[in-house]
Amino acid sequence: MNTHNGLSLTLLSVLILAGCATATPYQQGGENRPGYRDVKLEGNKYRVSFEGNSSTPQETVQNYLLYRASEIALNGGYDYFIVSDEEGMSKIEGSSGPAFSTGLGFGGRRSFSSVGLGYGNATIEQQYKSTAYVAAYKGKVPEDNPRAYDARELQKNLGDKIVRPKGK
Repeated sequence: MNTHNGLSLTLLSVLILAGCATATPYQQGGENRPGYRDVKLEGNKYRVSFEGNSSTPQETVQNYLLYRASEIALNGGYDYFIVSDEEGMSKIEGSSGPAFSTGLGFGGRRSFSSVGLGYGNATIEQQYKSTAYVAAYKGKVPEDNPRAYDARELQKNLGDKIVRPKGK
Protein backbone atom coordinates (compact mmCIF):
# COMPACT_ATOMS: atom_id res chain seq x y z
CA MET A 1 0.00 0.00 0.00
CA ASN A 2 1.42 3.40 -0.89
CA THR A 3 1.45 6.37 1.49
CA HIS A 4 -1.40 8.13 -0.29
CA ASN A 5 -3.77 5.17 0.17
CA GLY A 6 -2.75 4.77 3.82
CA LEU A 7 -3.42 8.44 4.48
CA SER A 8 -6.80 8.22 2.75
CA LEU A 9 -7.82 5.22 4.85
CA THR A 10 -6.72 6.94 8.05
CA LEU A 11 -8.68 10.08 7.19
CA LEU A 12 -11.74 8.02 6.30
CA SER A 13 -11.51 6.14 9.62
CA VAL A 14 -11.32 9.40 11.57
CA LEU A 15 -14.36 10.81 9.75
CA ILE A 16 -16.38 7.65 10.36
CA LEU A 17 -15.54 7.65 14.07
CA ALA A 18 -16.36 11.35 14.38
CA GLY A 19 -19.76 10.69 12.85
CA CYS A 20 -20.49 8.04 15.49
CA ALA A 21 -20.43 10.51 18.37
CA THR A 22 -24.01 11.64 18.90
CA ALA A 23 -25.65 13.64 21.63
CA THR A 24 -27.50 11.87 24.42
CA PRO A 25 -31.10 11.31 23.34
CA TYR A 26 -34.02 12.14 25.62
CA GLN A 27 -34.10 8.97 27.69
CA GLN A 28 -34.21 7.78 31.26
CA GLY A 29 -30.74 7.61 32.74
CA GLY A 30 -29.39 4.54 34.39
CA GLU A 31 -26.20 3.01 35.59
CA ASN A 32 -23.51 4.17 33.15
CA ARG A 33 -26.16 5.67 30.87
CA PRO A 34 -26.73 9.43 30.65
CA GLY A 35 -30.26 10.80 30.56
CA TYR A 36 -32.91 12.14 32.91
CA ARG A 37 -33.51 11.11 36.48
CA ASP A 38 -36.17 12.30 38.85
CA VAL A 39 -37.22 11.65 42.42
CA LYS A 40 -40.50 12.56 44.05
CA LEU A 41 -39.48 14.25 47.29
CA GLU A 42 -42.88 14.94 48.84
CA GLY A 43 -46.37 15.80 47.63
CA ASN A 44 -45.88 17.94 44.54
CA LYS A 45 -42.11 18.41 44.87
CA TYR A 46 -39.46 16.70 42.75
CA ARG A 47 -35.75 16.72 42.08
CA VAL A 48 -35.10 16.47 38.35
CA SER A 49 -31.76 16.13 36.59
CA PHE A 50 -30.41 15.51 33.14
CA GLU A 51 -26.87 14.42 32.31
CA GLY A 52 -25.58 14.42 28.76
CA ASN A 53 -22.58 12.73 27.20
CA SER A 54 -19.59 14.64 25.81
CA SER A 55 -21.48 15.30 22.54
CA THR A 56 -24.51 16.87 24.24
CA PRO A 57 -24.53 20.70 24.26
CA GLN A 58 -25.32 22.60 27.45
CA GLU A 59 -28.52 24.05 25.98
CA THR A 60 -29.82 20.56 25.16
CA VAL A 61 -29.21 19.43 28.74
CA GLN A 62 -31.20 22.42 30.03
CA ASN A 63 -34.04 21.87 27.55
CA TYR A 64 -34.30 18.16 28.39
CA LEU A 65 -34.42 18.91 32.12
CA LEU A 66 -37.30 21.38 31.65
CA TYR A 67 -39.08 19.01 29.29
CA ARG A 68 -38.86 16.23 31.89
CA ALA A 69 -40.24 18.58 34.56
CA SER A 70 -43.19 19.36 32.27
CA GLU A 71 -43.86 15.63 31.77
CA ILE A 72 -43.86 15.07 35.52
CA ALA A 73 -46.31 17.95 36.03
CA LEU A 74 -48.70 16.79 33.31
CA ASN A 75 -48.51 13.12 34.33
CA GLY A 76 -49.43 14.17 37.88
CA GLY A 77 -52.47 16.14 36.71
CA TYR A 78 -50.79 19.52 37.20
CA ASP A 79 -50.80 22.49 34.86
CA TYR A 80 -47.53 24.24 35.63
CA PHE A 81 -44.38 23.94 37.65
CA ILE A 82 -42.01 26.29 39.42
CA VAL A 83 -38.28 25.79 39.51
CA SER A 84 -37.78 26.57 43.19
CA ASP A 85 -34.08 25.84 43.45
CA GLU A 86 -31.39 24.89 41.01
CA GLU A 87 -28.12 23.19 41.67
CA GLY A 88 -27.38 24.56 38.25
CA MET A 89 -25.21 23.36 35.46
CA SER A 90 -22.09 21.42 36.22
CA LYS A 91 -19.36 20.50 33.82
CA ILE A 92 -17.72 17.11 34.19
CA GLU A 93 -14.29 16.97 32.58
CA GLY A 94 -11.84 14.17 31.95
CA SER A 95 -8.46 14.41 30.30
CA SER A 96 -5.35 12.50 29.40
CA GLY A 97 -1.88 13.90 29.06
CA PRO A 98 1.82 13.09 29.38
CA ALA A 99 3.05 9.63 30.29
CA PHE A 100 6.52 9.00 31.68
CA SER A 101 8.30 5.68 31.96
CA THR A 102 11.69 4.39 33.05
CA GLY A 103 13.19 0.97 32.83
CA LEU A 104 16.27 -1.04 33.79
CA GLY A 105 17.08 -4.36 32.21
CA PHE A 106 19.76 -6.99 32.38
CA GLY A 107 20.82 -9.31 29.62
CA GLY A 108 23.69 -11.74 30.03
CA ARG A 109 26.87 -9.79 30.80
CA ARG A 110 25.41 -6.47 29.77
CA SER A 111 23.03 -4.23 31.55
CA PHE A 112 21.15 -1.33 30.12
CA SER A 113 18.72 1.29 31.25
CA SER A 114 16.32 3.49 29.41
CA VAL A 115 14.19 6.47 30.12
CA GLY A 116 11.27 7.24 27.87
CA LEU A 117 8.88 10.08 27.59
CA GLY A 118 5.59 9.57 25.87
CA TYR A 119 3.02 12.20 25.27
CA GLY A 120 -0.35 11.56 23.69
CA ASN A 121 -2.75 14.09 22.34
CA ALA A 122 -4.42 15.68 25.34
CA THR A 123 -8.14 15.07 25.12
CA ILE A 124 -10.59 16.90 27.28
CA GLU A 125 -14.14 15.63 27.33
CA GLN A 126 -16.82 17.85 28.75
CA GLN A 127 -20.16 16.59 29.88
CA TYR A 128 -22.96 18.75 31.24
CA LYS A 129 -25.37 17.87 34.02
CA SER A 130 -28.15 20.04 35.39
CA THR A 131 -30.30 19.49 38.47
CA ALA A 132 -33.34 21.45 39.63
CA TYR A 133 -35.93 21.22 42.37
CA VAL A 134 -39.43 21.75 41.04
CA ALA A 135 -42.89 22.00 42.51
CA ALA A 136 -45.96 21.29 40.35
CA TYR A 137 -49.31 23.06 40.70
CA LYS A 138 -52.82 23.16 39.24
CA GLY A 139 -54.39 26.30 37.85
CA LYS A 140 -53.20 29.39 36.07
CA VAL A 141 -49.47 30.06 35.80
CA PRO A 142 -48.47 33.04 37.99
CA GLU A 143 -47.37 35.72 35.53
CA ASP A 144 -45.19 37.52 38.05
CA ASN A 145 -42.92 34.51 38.66
CA PRO A 146 -40.18 34.06 36.03
CA ARG A 147 -39.45 30.56 37.40
CA ALA A 148 -42.99 29.34 36.64
CA TYR A 149 -43.51 27.32 33.46
CA ASP A 150 -46.76 26.31 31.76
CA ALA A 151 -46.18 22.57 31.25
CA ARG A 152 -48.28 22.28 28.06
CA GLU A 153 -46.79 25.37 26.44
CA LEU A 154 -43.26 24.27 27.29
CA GLN A 155 -43.85 20.86 25.69
CA LYS A 156 -45.29 22.54 22.60
CA ASN A 157 -42.32 24.91 22.31
CA LEU A 158 -39.57 22.35 23.02
CA GLY A 159 -41.21 19.32 21.40
CA ASP A 160 -39.35 19.61 18.09
CA LYS A 161 -36.01 19.83 19.95
CA ILE A 162 -36.50 16.51 21.75
CA VAL A 163 -34.56 13.67 20.16
CA ARG A 164 -35.63 10.27 21.41
CA PRO A 165 -33.57 7.08 21.16
CA LYS A 166 -33.77 5.32 17.80
CA GLY A 167 -36.47 2.68 17.69
CA LYS A 168 -38.62 4.37 20.37
